[in-house]
Amino acid sequence: MSSNEQLPSMAVRRFSTLLEDEEERQLEAKVDKNLDRFHQSRWGIWMDFAETTTLHGPIHITATKGKLRIYYIIVVAMMAGMFFAHAGYLFKQYLSFPVLTEIKYGNIDFTYPDITICPNAPFTDTEIAENAKLHAALNSTIKFWTEARRVKFGSPTAHAKRSFLSTFYRWSHEIGKKPYQHVLECQLKKEECMMNFIITEHPIYYRCFTLRVETKPPVPSGPTNGLRLILHRGQPGANPLLLVVEEEPVILQSVTTKEAFRAKDGFFITFHERGTFPNFPVQHLPNGLSLRFGEAVRVGLDQVHYKAVNITGRMCINGDFAPQIELFRLDKLSESNAKPIEITKSMAKFSYTRQACVAVLRQRLTYTKCKCFSESYAIPYSMRDVGEVWCHSLDTSTINIIRIGETLECAERIANMTDIQIVKAVRPSSDGDGLPGCPLRCDRRMISIHSSLQTKLIQSLDPKILIPYFETIELHHSMQKKEIFIKQDGPRIDPKDLIFLDIHPVTEMVNQLIENPGYTATKFVSDLGGISGLYVGITVYTLAELVDLVTQFLGVYVPYVWSAAKLGMVRKKNLAARLKRRMTVRSIYGATSGADHVSANTTTTTTHNVNSQSCLEPSVNTV
Repeated sequence: MSSNEQLPSMAVRRFSTLLEDEEERQLEAKVDKNLDRFHQSRWGIWMDFAETTTLHGPIHITATKGKLRIYYIIVVAMMAGMFFAHAGYLFKQYLSFPVLTEIKYGNIDFTYPDITICPNAPFTDTEIAENAKLHAALNSTIKFWTEARRVKFGSPTAHAKRSFLSTFYRWSHEIGKKPYQHVLECQLKKEECMMNFIITEHPIYYRCFTLRVETKPPVPSGPTNGLRLILHRGQPGANPLLLVVEEEPVILQSVTTKEAFRAKDGFFITFHERGTFPNFPVQHLPNGLSLRFGEAVRVGLDQVHYKAVNITGRMCINGDFAPQIELFRLDKLSESNAKPIEITKSMAKFSYTRQACVAVLRQRLTYTKCKCFSESYAIPYSMRDVGEVWCHSLDTSTINIIRIGETLECAERIANMTDIQIVKAVRPSSDGDGLPGCPLRCDRRMISIHSSLQTKLIQSLDPKILIPYFETIELHHSMQKKEIFIKQDGPRIDPKDLIFLDIHPVTEMVNQLIENPGYTATKFVSDLGGISGLYVGITVYTLAELVDLVTQFLGVYVPYVWSAAKLGMVRKKNLAARLKRRMTVRSIYGATSGADHVSANTTTTTTHNVNSQSCLEPSVNTV
């Protein structure tokens, strides 16, 4: 095939170029048409908007000229500036989430809280003397903490009490105080409430008694109209062991004389919301009271019903949606909100509170940092697989015992952290641990001690008048009669072995604090609409007018932009096609010229060889 046959004809190349030029001319005409349409329509669109819009500025600036236009520009700028300043203030006020608190005096009935009574001494020497293993373990524990100062804080007796905790839990079905041994009378509105006590476990006190009562309103107020309790010391002649008064200074916690043991023996009583339990040091509650034997105590309770609002910046949890706090049940006799199937799985459950949630997270952080559990807080049920790895435990390796001082200092650092630091450092691993951030409950009752009066008890008590007590023992604890320390026909009970408690509300009706959002979204939109109408004339209809303006503007501008973009793409495509055709022609011409040059060289070489051969032939013949 010849080189001319490989090349497109000149007519074809010229025709392609003409088609491309024609396409570009058509697109250029379309672009010019759309541009003219845009130039002719934009002013009409703007004037139509300026004449009909609710905005104050456009028509005044558009329809005026000269100094009057400058005047309106200044006025509109000032109004716009005032609008943005006022709108910024409204935004700031809304984002601060203010709250209006409504106080309703005497608006709701008083309800009795749960009452938890914790003994200062978990058991007596008589109980321990009957068990040689327990006696040896206790002596070994006390000796460990009294012979040498292992840590710089706390009393030796307090440390020994915490070290003996795991041993107590192992023998909790045999030792420890029980409600029917120490509560001789419980009356509320002249009705017996002995059977309303449950045993609850607390790592600091080992075992507590929690009284849960339900009363129908109205609840009478004033002394002698409330809850009446008579508490008994217990077995006569028995000395309390591991007695620690937690609310006293450390220097006074280690008791050395028998008289001091008897004098300091007693209970710590605290009041908390129904269904809850303080799984943390009960001294952290604002309404605790220390009780001593030989005293008559009158307590007046006050209560406030608080209903918070759940808004951003003031988070709270509705009680119906708050998960129950789940704890590891170690005391074999303890009770809680847990169901029987949950009790068999060693679970204890109580209603959610912020303090209980923080206590669980603090315990989790203690184990993470110190590799042990603090005896100040209960073990979370989510960490039951870890076991009873208490920080004071002596049932561990020799290395851990040597390092027990460092371990306790680590746990003390965690205990001294604030609640805010704890909730920022730890997140719950399950619903039973609480909620992230440990918010307060929206609906809660705050209990406080309005007044308390403690007097010396002088009169002794004749057991014969405790008829309801002995009837309760006969009906419900007949198998435990040997654990009862008083007899109905026995001698009179010394007042030094009794505590009389009179707990009553100071008013039948309590106050309510009800929070409401101080600045709602509806109020914010209303205020924003007011200032916009005042300064610049923006209304809801203005949005529709702006949408109409933008739509009309785009209707004449987009076709121009699209046609111009299409023209640019076509020009780029045509330019590429022309360059391709030109490069094709050049490459073919270059290949043809090379072939002709090679052919000429071949012809010259052949002629030269023939001539050479003819010159050589005579020589060959001659030879």
